[in-house]
This record gives sequence, structure tokens and C-alpha cells, in this order.
Amino acid sequence: MNEISNIGKRQPFICVDRRPTYQEVYDMEHETETVEMGEGRVLIMDSISYMGDDTSQSDVIVCASHGGYSAGEYALNYPAPRAVIYNDAGLGKDNAGIVALTMLEEKGIAAATVSHNSARIGDSKDTYENGVISHVNNVASSLNISVGMTVKDVCGVLLGKAS
Repeated sequence: MNEISNIGKRQPFICVDRRPTYQEVYDMEHETETVEMGEGRVLIMDSISYMGDDTSQSDVIVCASHGGYSAGEYALNYPAPRAVIYNDAGLGKDNAGIVALTMLEEKGIAAATVSHNSARIGDSKDTYENGVISHVNNVASSLNISVGMTVKDVCGVLLGKAS
């Protein structure tokens, strides 16, 4: 197949010895994935904006969005899930990358972030597979979620099943 016939078609890439470029990440297919686990579901989504009215109190949302104000506000516009996991986005000025944790805590929702060094921002599969918790709110802490846990372990604890 010549190169011209591939123009405009998404091609999968395999990343062995390097991180993908911004363009490669942008070109990836982005979907919401559901994993049934224990007493509920893990909803894995690249953006918190994929959250919808079908969210329930037995869901754990694993998104690859920053944990900033707009992401917290967005999550609060839908039925409350059991927990939301964001990316800390390197924290940012005045810890802006984790302000959603406090916002959700005020509504009784467990929330945590993964370290931006453990998972790519915008890549929820990487967050679910490789994310390591960097910050938790008090609600999450009361549910035995702590810094240093993997996302899969957090989901297992929250949904009553070891990962």
C-alpha cells in the first residue's frame, strides 16, 4: 500500500522504547470503557466530559482529565459516583490541578488524583493501567484509599473486589 492511500486514516502505533508524541496521542481512538468489578463498575474515560446521566453511586470514574476546578464542576453536574480519579497535572499554581478533590469532598464524594509522572494526561487506559495515587480527599481516605496505591487497587477497594 502506498503512503498516499493512508492519508487521513488512523493507524495504530506501538510504543516500545519511547513515549508517543503529542500528535500520536491526539490521533489515538478515545472511547469510554466499562469494567464490571465487585459491587459496581469502573468507567474509564479520557475526559470527565464523557460522564453522563447514567452514572450511579456504584461507579468509580477513572478519567485522564486534570483535577482542576472545571473538571470538578463538571463531575458535580451529574449523579454522584462512588469516586472520581483524576490526573494531578503536575499540581500547577496554587495546586489548581487538584482543587476538584476539595469540591467533591464537600459533596461527600471520594476523589483522588494520579501522579502526572505515572500516567499520561488525556490517556485513561494509561491512567487505569499505570496510575499511582498522588493525592486523596478526606472521603477517599476514610474509605482506605491512600497515596501510593495503584488505580486498579483503589477500584478493587472501593468496589469490594481485589484487582
